[in-house]
This record gives sequence, structure tokens and C-alpha cells, in this order.
Amino acid sequence: MEETTLLLFALLCCFATAAIAYWKGYNGLLWLLSGGPIGLFIVAFLSNVKPGRLPPAETARQRKIGNWAGAGLTILTMLLGVLWWSLAGASVRTSPTPARRPIDALAIAPTAPTTLYAGNFGRGVFKSTSGGETWSMVNAGLNDTYAYVLTVDPTIPSILYVVTINNSVYKSTDSGEHWSAANTGLTSGMRPGVRALAIDPVTPTTLYAGTDYGVFKSIDGGGHWNAANTGLIEEDYEVHFVFALAIDPVTSTTLYAAVYHSGIFMSTNGGGTWNKVHTGLPDTDVRALAIDPMTPTTIYAGTLGMGIFKGTHGGEIWKRDKTGLNADVRALAIDPITPTTIYATTNGGVLKSTDGGGTWSVTNVGLTNVDVYPLAIDPITPTTLYVGTFSGDVFKSTNGGGSWHLVNLGR
Repeated sequence: MEETTLLLFALLCCFATAAIAYWKGYNGLLWLLSGGPIGLFIVAFLSNVKPGRLPPAETARQRKIGNWAGAGLTILTMLLGVLWWSLAGASVRTSPTPARRPIDALAIAPTAPTTLYAGNFGRGVFKSTSGGETWSMVNAGLNDTYAYVLTVDPTIPSILYVVTINNSVYKSTDSGEHWSAANTGLTSGMRPGVRALAIDPVTPTTLYAGTDYGVFKSIDGGGHWNAANTGLIEEDYEVHFVFALAIDPVTSTTLYAAVYHSGIFMSTNGGGTWNKVHTGLPDTDVRALAIDPMTPTTIYAGTLGMGIFKGTHGGEIWKRDKTGLNADVRALAIDPITPTTIYATTNGGVLKSTDGGGTWSVTNVGLTNVDVYPLAIDPITPTTLYVGTFSGDVFKSTNGGGSWHLVNLGR
């Protein structure tokens, strides 16, 4: 009876390990590497506890059963792990989707909004030309597949940029089919830690990169980069993390940079010089910026732990949202047709405001994971939105966030 209990307990532990692997999306790897050894350890260990309570013959018998059972469970769980891993891998190769690893970036081709790109942390860049219904992997030329920033040229949708974990910026001129490095001047002598990219909407060959060392600027489509930090970098800090950038859609020489624990800085000369705009805004950790497309002197800032702030008069005056949200805000998007409608992704799901940030409501119907990160809005039909989750899923809404449905295979 005791041996049966031990076997059942070990099997339970092995399958609990498998459940964790499934939940975390490790494609059987965790099961393969730890499920079997856990079974062996537990059975072998428990079969040897308190041996003095049994006669020597029974103790030896118990140990023999425990060791054989542990070995059997090791082989069984490892075989199941290999099977699961191979089947999952086969499904990915034959029908690739941006699943199983965190989705860190989403970008829509502005003039062809059914074309959508997803940056997957571990599997690279995925592309959909069907509004997310089907996906293909587009990684040719990338040296690593940990993609976490994506942006598309606003006038030529075949041009796009991606940032990968090795701090490289890559450029594609054929809709992601091929990539080439676009780092000259950006990586010399240091690892810049690129965290944000922004394209000038008026002159798209002008780009800005937010890095661990401030802002860098390129005026030749990523061919060459130069630091643009006057007034931004304080002498007391060698590193100044810039987590978000936003460009005025009308006067594109005006831009904003969110600097780690230093607030928001503004430049009116294309990054030539910067000034802090912070009245009413604490030196908090701002991770997202969005500019009202019709009233570009109105800016929204999403923070970690302090919700959303609204800036007016070009960011000179800031007020916290009236709802007193304490959420971690990861991304912001403004409806380009009705800019009083704003969306935010947080660690608790998607938030929506229809009164310019005055009040916010949770819009999570259909989301099976509310730990959401990137957010993309269709510029032509802005009731269509996409979000990516930490669990590796992409969800789509066609009714302004009223409900969401999965647009990848999920698992």
C-alpha cells in the first residue's frame, strides 16, 4: 500500500512539472529535463525514509521498488517530454505563430493595416497579412531572435525596423523578408541597450533611438547614428535609460523622451537640445508616451505603479488621471479619428478612456491572460486593436476593446 502511495505521489509531482511547463510554454523542455529526475528523486528518497520501522527484508524490498519505480518514471517522463517537444517543434515549423514566448512588440503597416508584425522574445519576428489570422516567421538576416521593438515606416510599409536583445537595430526594405544591421555609430565602444525607436512622420529617413545612454539620431534611415543628448544627460549619471519616445505628428522636430526616474524631456529642434517638462509630474518611471494626433500639445504618459498622467501645453503641466490608477502601464494608443479615446495595456489587462483620460474602464472580455504588453491600433479602422501577452498570445478586438479573441494558435 505504501509503495502505491509513493508511486502516485511521484506521478503527481511529474505531471505537476508538466503542467508548469505547459503554462510557461516550454514545449516539453522542462518536463524532459526535470520531470523524470523529480520522479526518481522523490520515489527513491521517500522509499528510504524511516527504514527502521520495517524488517530488513522489507526495507530492501521497499528500496528496490522505489529505485525501479523512479527509474521507470524517469524513462517515461523523458520519453513523453521528447514526444511533446518534437510535436510542438513540428507544429511550429509547419505553422509558425508568435506563441509560447512573450510578445514584446506589435506594429501595423499604416497604409496596409491587415499587415501586422509581432516581435517574439525568443522566436524573432512574425508577419501576418491577414489581420493576425495566419502568421509566418521572417527572420532571414537576424543574428538573434529576441525581438522586442518594432516600427514600420509611415509612408513606405515595406520598410521596417526591429531591435533585438544583442542591442542591434536591423532594417528590412522588403516587408521583413530580409534584414540587415543598421548600427553604425550606435554600438561603437558600448552596448547601447536600445529600448525605443521612433520614426519622423514627415521625414521617415530620420529616426530616433532611446537607449541606456540617452537618445541617438539617424538622418539616413538607420545608416549612421549620432548621440543627441545635450541637456538630457546629467553629469552625475553615466547611464540614462530612455524607455519611450514620441514625435509630434505635425511639427516633427518636436519630440519627447521618457528618462528613467528623471521624468520627461522635450526637444523642439530634432534632438539638438532637451529641456525637462515636469510641472505636476513626479520623477517616476515613465514607460509609455502618446501624443494626441489632433492636438499635439497634449501628451499622455504611462508609468510603472502610478497609472497615467496627462500633459497639456506641450507637457508643461501634468495631471494624474482622476481614477488614481496604480497600474503598471506598458503601452498607450490613441484613436487617430476620435483622439479622446485612448487605450492602455497594463499588468491587469487593457484600459480604455473615452473622455481624454478623465475616466478609465477595464476592457478584458475574452482575454485569457491579462498580463499584456504591446498594443497596436488600426490607423484606418481604429476600432480594430491588437495586444500581445507575456504568455505569447496575440489577441484582436474589432469593437474598440469591447471583446477580444485569440488570433494565433495559442499553444
